[in-house]
Amino acid sequence: MPLKQSEGFTIMELLTTLAVVGILAGIAVPSFYTTQQSMRVTADTNKFYGLIHYARSAASKTQKSVTLCPEDGQWAKGVYTTFGDCSGTPGSLPDRRTLTFDDQVVVDAAWSADGLTFMPSGAVTSSLAISPIRIGGTSPSVASRQVTLTATGTAKIERLGVGS
Repeated sequence: MPLKQSEGFTIMELLTTLAVVGILAGIAVPSFYTTQQSMRVTADTNKFYGLIHYARSAASKTQKSVTLCPEDGQWAKGVYTTFGDCSGTPGSLPDRRTLTFDDQVVVDAAWSADGLTFMPSGAVTSSLAISPIRIGGTSPSVASRQVTLTATGTAKIERLGVGS
């Protein structure tokens, strides 16, 4: 009488497979977290860059000064656009734009709490505008981005190194 072969996996095969899967997951999860944070930094930097361009364009189009204002006087909380200045009730910019930074994003700005005002010519009134604003992640393994504005109102994004 022939012996019947059993079908399935042995306990050793299952344990080996689980060990390999555990090791691969342990390597992949931190990398996934860093990638996710890096994407947040890039997205918020691009949105901020777009908001700068919008404010400059709106000033030129409407022939009125448009100001980029920090939320509650803090650039790290977020940014909005308005006619005039940042004090009191925001002006009636027809297409008011706002940006709230992600919780996992760190914003470091030396820019004035009074905001950045774009003149109808596109130029910026603040002398601090030429100092960069750094947008990075909460993890030191995430590369930061730096947005620099010139006195003429043009903006540039630079990718900084990891831990910068």
